[in-house]
Amino acid sequence: MYDTMLIVDDSELIREVLKVIFQNMYTIMEAENGEEALEIIEACRENINVVLLDLQMPEMSGIEILKKRQKMDFFKNIPVIVITSSNAVEDHITAFKEGANDFVVKPFVPEIVVSRVNNVMASARRLQNILKESEHFKTKAELDLMTGLYNKMTTEFLSDAILQSSPEKNHALFVFDIDNFKIVNDTEGHQAGDQTIRIIANLIASQFRDTDIAGRIGGDEFVVLMEGVTSKDIARRKAQDIVRIMKYKPNLTLPTNVSLSVGLCFSEGQITDYKTLFKMADECLYQSKKEGKARYSEYGVLKPKKENDNRDVVLILSRDRDICSKIDGVVDSSLHLCEIGTREELENELMDLKGSIKLMYVDISDEKDKGASKWEDIREKNSLINVPKIAICKEGDMQQYSLALQEGATDIISVPVEIEILQRRNDKYLQ
Repeated sequence: MYDTMLIVDDSELIREVLKVIFQNMYTIMEAENGEEALEIIEACRENINVVLLDLQMPEMSGIEILKKRQKMDFFKNIPVIVITSSNAVEDHITAFKEGANDFVVKPFVPEIVVSRVNNVMASARRLQNILKESEHFKTKAELDLMTGLYNKMTTEFLSDAILQSSPEKNHALFVFDIDNFKIVNDTEGHQAGDQTIRIIANLIASQFRDTDIAGRIGGDEFVVLMEGVTSKDIARRKAQDIVRIMKYKPNLTLPTNVSLSVGLCFSEGQITDYKTLFKMADECLYQSKKEGKARYSEYGVLKPKKENDNRDVVLILSRDRDICSKIDGVVDSSLHLCEIGTREELENELMDLKGSIKLMYVDISDEKDKGASKWEDIREKNSLINVPKIAICKEGDMQQYSLALQEGATDIISVPVEIEILQRRNDKYLQ
């Protein structure tokens, strides 16, 4: 059975568009004004799971509805995503201050609307699960009220319980810290800072299992204890994926300069107390900060310093975390894998690289100009002329295929990228 979505907008066209987008995911209810919306919410209080709310409506605005929501216990627990035609930061802050969970700007992109709703719903479900599972030991006292994650004391208590009850297993501890968070507070205000914390908390929690312990232990610091990892590579890829998401922020309402630094360590079937494990992970977090932020470091694993890293290089020109993650999984660790998302990063990385470049993956699958500007950036670099280039194109896009071949692509693969095809291409050019 589908969850139920209430769409509140005075524009019939907008309601129809949203109904088309979500009709296969939700049972849809709709209201054309604030009064009607409140009547529906009160009548169906147990059955509405999420509300899409237009901010600018006659008679009763979305902000007025959010204010009324604060006084209605049954409404406060229903996630609300506001829809607005305003790009003004002040309007967004006002909406968040009145309790909105996220916002979408008109005209909206369907994929972004779906992503925002999915993110909010995943967070809401996780909080509900925590409340149900932890009810017997006074959950509210053990949660961080801003994010719905466990607070510092509870995180330590639950982590110790897992470490001591299954000491033979290998558990992974992640410590996350928001990069450049002080700038957000100083330039955009504490409301924007609080919303940044909530979004990142939701992101971190959504990447792990409900059985893993996710907590907020300080202002902009989080930890996750991942219980019983069967392979260290699973945890490593998890850390790298989260770093990638925060670096490029696909469909996330976050300031552009915000990223995450991560420290990672493993209990190795030996460490049975949280404080010891946290100290190790925190040392790695410091190392990530020291090395330039937006990266993860693992306890006991020394990465070559840039000035001494003479390994041969594989370049990935992509902002897609799934593509980067899959390539990461097939490239041997004896090679230096370098992920590049912008022209500036390409310039900087090429100046710093010491090893010879053996292969390039050029992802143009989501480029509006079919990849023309990315190929131009490559063409300008003499050091890349003779490097084999595998173009990653949108399946069936003949313009992308044609341009890639004109620009000297050695090979072409299509998205969605299949790991077996990627492995064969990788082996072919890196033998």
